[in-house]
Amino acid sequence: MRLDALRSAIRHPITQNVLALGTVQVAVTVVPLITLPYLARVLDRSHFGLVVFAQTFSFLVALVVEYGFNLSATRDVARRRQDPAELARTVASVQGAKLLLAGLATALGLALWPAVPIFRHAPELLAYGVALGILQGFVPVWFFLGIERARPVALAELTSRLAALALIVVFVRHKRDTDLVLAFYVLAAAASAGGLTVLMFRRVAPALPTLGGCREALRRGRTLFAGTGATAFYTGANAFLLGLVISTSQVAIFASAEKIVRAATRVLGLMVQAVYPRASVLVSRGDTGRAQRLSLVSLLIFGGAALAGAGLLALLAPTVVHVVFGSRFDAAIPLLRILSLVIPLNVVGVVLSAQWLLPRGRDRRVTTVLIAACVLNAALVITAAKASGLHATAWALVVVESFVVAGYGLGLRRFAKQQH
Repeated sequence: MRLDALRSAIRHPITQNVLALGTVQVAVTVVPLITLPYLARVLDRSHFGLVVFAQTFSFLVALVVEYGFNLSATRDVARRRQDPAELARTVASVQGAKLLLAGLATALGLALWPAVPIFRHAPELLAYGVALGILQGFVPVWFFLGIERARPVALAELTSRLAALALIVVFVRHKRDTDLVLAFYVLAAAASAGGLTVLMFRRVAPALPTLGGCREALRRGRTLFAGTGATAFYTGANAFLLGLVISTSQVAIFASAEKIVRAATRVLGLMVQAVYPRASVLVSRGDTGRAQRLSLVSLLIFGGAALAGAGLLALLAPTVVHVVFGSRFDAAIPLLRILSLVIPLNVVGVVLSAQWLLPRGRDRRVTTVLIAACVLNAALVITAAKASGLHATAWALVVVESFVVAGYGLGLRRFAKQQH
């Protein structure tokens, strides 16, 4: 009986989605960490910093195009997946809204051209960043999460990222091959977005978007866009912020430590989000007891894994830095030890938001906390980097993550009081 129960648990859609989304994050964050040792040795530290700067800018572009749809549209698809006509209208509206947002992201990128010194001196970095961000924003993760079929996303992302890795290892040979690296990243994103979009329209009837439908999709995702945008900014934009006030060589040192930590938080964070559609459905049906038990199990499993991972990473920081980046990045070792504290804090925050607050409609609370964290992060990172150096900057990120957890905790406490 125990063996049958184990098999049933493994075959459960939630388990399958957790495993598949873990694979997605291996593709998105861990596979690049295999690329980084090569780039850190082939490129000089300054050009490595330029690659990181352009990538970070692409994340900012992607968050505009994604517009929080990975949460709002996932929830809509999960609730409408049994109605083919409604599902087709939802998909058309989201895709149409993304086209409008892609135009906006391009316009914002052009506005930054004269304002950012790095882009003024190397406009091709701006072009690569915009193209990469738009393509990443069009990967329809939200659709496959909503129908609880994350395997295609895992396969497409892993395949395209491994192809980019192979191309980089084969063709990038010179310390100034920055353009070539970014071109391969763009090709990988195009393959993933294109392939998954074709597969999505094999599962749902294609429909032309309407202006009203696009407006409605934007309206429904507006609150969560502010929250997810703020999250992406304070977790992914630090290399871009640092590039405005310190040298690209110093950016490379800080980003090398942060990339390792963010790889861990993204793997665990997206696995947590795999439980989000089921929690939303349970709450919408009024089955709050099962939703509560599911959330508690999620907190224990993922919170425990994050705490163990953080301790291991702090202990092995010298080995990790030397293996991934080489001895030229020794200055990243103490930064990595400080930033390891971010892992459990971040994962607990994701569990509290995705398993408790969002399924219960507390979107505004989540958004308020994240916007405040975004502002706090920008102020602390820039101030700490200019005044006290990279160690103070690392501690600033720990402070921001602590602020987010505390904000969610207060939100849950108020919600519990209202229910009683």
